[in-house]
Amino acid sequence: MATTPAAADIPDASAWCEALDGAWRFTAPDGGPAQDVTVPCTWRTSPQARDQAAAKAWRSGTFTRTITNAGATRATLSCESIRWGGEVRCDERVVGTHDLGFAPVTVELGAMAPGEHAIAITARGWPSLPRFDTGDPTIPCSAANWFYDASGGLPGRVRLYRYRGARIAAIRATPHPDASCDLAIEIVGGEQLNCMLYAAVTSEDGRRIFARMPARPLAIAAGQTLKEVVELELPGAPRWSPEDPDLLRVVAWLVDDSGVAHALETEFGLRVIAISHGHVCIDGKRTRLFGASTMFRIRDPALVADGALVTAYAGTWLRGMNANVCQPHMDPIYGAWLETCDRTGMLVFCEMPNFPDVQRLPMWSLESPYEREEFWTNLRREIAALIAARANHPCIIAWTPSNEGNGFGDWERQHLFPFVKGQDPTRPVLFSGDITPDFADQHSFSGNWYGTAGDFERGAEALATAFRGVRPVGNSEFAQYQGGPVWYGERTPTADELLQDAARIALEQSEALRRNRFDMVMPFNYPVAKAYQTGNVVDVEPAWHALRNAYAPLAVSIDWRWRHARAGVEIDVPIWLMSDAADAAGSVTIDVAVVAGDPGFAWNGDLATVRAVTHARIEVACEPWGAVRTTVRLRLPAQAGDYAIVALLPRRDSRAAVVSHRPLRLYAPLPETRSLAIGVIEQDGRIAAWLRARGHRLVLPYGDEPPHAVVVGEGMLVDARMRVHGFGLARRIESGTRLIVLEQRAWNTQIMAGLVVAGLESSSLQVAVEPLHPLPGSSERIGTWQDYRRLTGEDGVGLRVRIAPPAAITALARTAIGTGQPDHVVASSPGVAVAASTSGESPWKPLIVAYTRGVESPDWALAHRSAGRGDAYACQIPLVSRLDPTDATTHDPVAERLFAHLVEGPRPG
Repeated sequence: MATTPAAADIPDASAWCEALDGAWRFTAPDGGPAQDVTVPCTWRTSPQARDQAAAKAWRSGTFTRTITNAGATRATLSCESIRWGGEVRCDERVVGTHDLGFAPVTVELGAMAPGEHAIAITARGWPSLPRFDTGDPTIPCSAANWFYDASGGLPGRVRLYRYRGARIAAIRATPHPDASCDLAIEIVGGEQLNCMLYAAVTSEDGRRIFARMPARPLAIAAGQTLKEVVELELPGAPRWSPEDPDLLRVVAWLVDDSGVAHALETEFGLRVIAISHGHVCIDGKRTRLFGASTMFRIRDPALVADGALVTAYAGTWLRGMNANVCQPHMDPIYGAWLETCDRTGMLVFCEMPNFPDVQRLPMWSLESPYEREEFWTNLRREIAALIAARANHPCIIAWTPSNEGNGFGDWERQHLFPFVKGQDPTRPVLFSGDITPDFADQHSFSGNWYGTAGDFERGAEALATAFRGVRPVGNSEFAQYQGGPVWYGERTPTADELLQDAARIALEQSEALRRNRFDMVMPFNYPVAKAYQTGNVVDVEPAWHALRNAYAPLAVSIDWRWRHARAGVEIDVPIWLMSDAADAAGSVTIDVAVVAGDPGFAWNGDLATVRAVTHARIEVACEPWGAVRTTVRLRLPAQAGDYAIVALLPRRDSRAAVVSHRPLRLYAPLPETRSLAIGVIEQDGRIAAWLRARGHRLVLPYGDEPPHAVVVGEGMLVDARMRVHGFGLARRIESGTRLIVLEQRAWNTQIMAGLVVAGLESSSLQVAVEPLHPLPGSSERIGTWQDYRRLTGEDGVGLRVRIAPPAAITALARTAIGTGQPDHVVASSPGVAVAASTSGESPWKPLIVAYTRGVESPDWALAHRSAGRGDAYACQIPLVSRLDPTDATTHDPVAERLFAHLVEGPRPG
């Protein structure tokens, strides 16, 4: 049983430790006077730093301060990090050097007399690193090669430890499944000392003692290191869990003839992490892992200095978002944050500063940094030191030693994974965006930077199908929204529009991952906005509210990607109920409604506060950790306009309402039109069926009656009919017939005497990002940008042909969209074939375009050209699969309206 009260002979370890955070003086290399700075910091925040580029160019910078000794003692100086390594001096005497950028460093100051002593830490700058100038630095550098702050400094805590004779250098606690733990205590001799080693495990407040280590006699020489290991039974000690984050304190101390020579304390949590039946478990309890994969504000020294704000940022607000895990991006996260996570029960994937895809420039060139022996050696030193310093934190759920090392995954699995396991076999290992024996993870930005929403869901389903129940399945980066020309074309979006779109992507994709039963859901998004400045949670972004709903232990999801429908029809809406907790189960009521307008992501689910024009209520039962799919039939309003489909779990007990919603734009039926003679060349009759239902008369495209228009369906450019009759059709078009070619894949340069393909050239299959953008002048006839936000290929085929030479169109400035950083300029993607410049202008004029990531010139989705007295349209948008008005699930009135315009509409002016 625990002894209470605690014995008075356990020393106060803080008496041997002096915090040196706070005021220091910083001298920049430009020779100017020293200025006051607050440590922790990098010198980017110093008064001398004009901007990030200037600070990055400094080769070094020196931090100084004075300490005072009341009596003679020995001492060490410990820094959580000296970025990017450097030199430590005491009273102008060099006492230590360091050559890593993130690992902690401890240097011996030696014997120190009473009185004042000058401490100076000179940190290296980025240009001082070997091979920095070739983009191949010899030490792990996170993303400093790319967009991270690369200035040097002291980004972590600084501590002075005084001792006499010998010191406790480290304590590592390894919990067991039962009420016990191993303690490994490292002792370093500063001089010859005969002493006794003591240790005790107490409650966090020290009021109860759960175990004492029997005293051990030691004889240690100067410079010698000893390691003592003991197993302690801890009867009555509380276990640590995210729900009840109870910490234990370990104190170890040395006693010689003069009394206590040194004492050190640390905290740990009594808990065991394991992977069981393909899921992460803490003390045998399955644990969901929903949260955020970036928390850039952890680098803000002003925020770190505010304990209450740190707790809100890393605990209260994350929990308010229904999150329970975070992974600060390529930042091993310092003590102030980890201690907050320990006390709030927030789980952490501790990601190391290793980004192999960009560690060597040019980025993503598959030039392996691991083939450099000095880099691999330094990475192992860095990782080993970081794990040793952070291993006692119970909040750390796993180690993440690599971010997006996809090109080197096989090498990492063979070498990096076993190395990390050797440093700490008690925790699983995640490769962020790759597969390890412990996790199956991916990074997917489909439907965001590239590809379509359908691509994202198919990729998630494929990974889950392969690994579900075998190992935890995760997506630790997605929804990193950077709105710009890709999404908005030449139109400048409002700030609110950007935030709403970011929230919608986060909500829909998080729900898709949960429907696929992902264990780990961590978007590259922690949307606290200005709340970190004000301390007020009401200042969070809409995406925070979106994720709060998506992360609810018992959540609802509308599995419906279409955004358009015909007014007045009935649709079947798939609804999911998903449980990701042992206590989130049972039969619940789900309200499904169509409401006028957009209720917003912060809406509390009260139907009385919105105008519900259609409402249904269903009862659905779900097992713990299960997911159930059902459908609800809704009669859509007869009035065209903007609506939203909402599904909600009403508020119950202390749980807030949980909401899923999707935007819905309703269109009036097509107006009647006169009957026209239309020729069709297609495979399966779907175009012909639509034309007949529309009242048109079908004729042979190349028969004796000239049709008003000829429609060539998907895949028909290589059809025998086009080979045989293409030349005649070309003449018929020039005589006044309209040609509509619907094609995404097989553009044939030999048909129709070059009428279609003249001026069209293949590209590198760069997949276009939704949405599409009608150009000014055509929108009145074919719709506006709001109509085309979701009309790219649902199968991910994208746009594969370019206009060459480029038709006259306003070129957009280069943009950082998709890079994650607003100040990074993106070059055109390697391998994208842009048509060679030739004299003259293409006969083709784009009507609808898409802006692919990193490409300045737009890709056409719909183009028009005149041909004699006729017209030709080339369309890469998949329309045919969306024309059937009898199938409300697939019918898209925007596709139908566009197709009707192409077949029936007036000639472009």
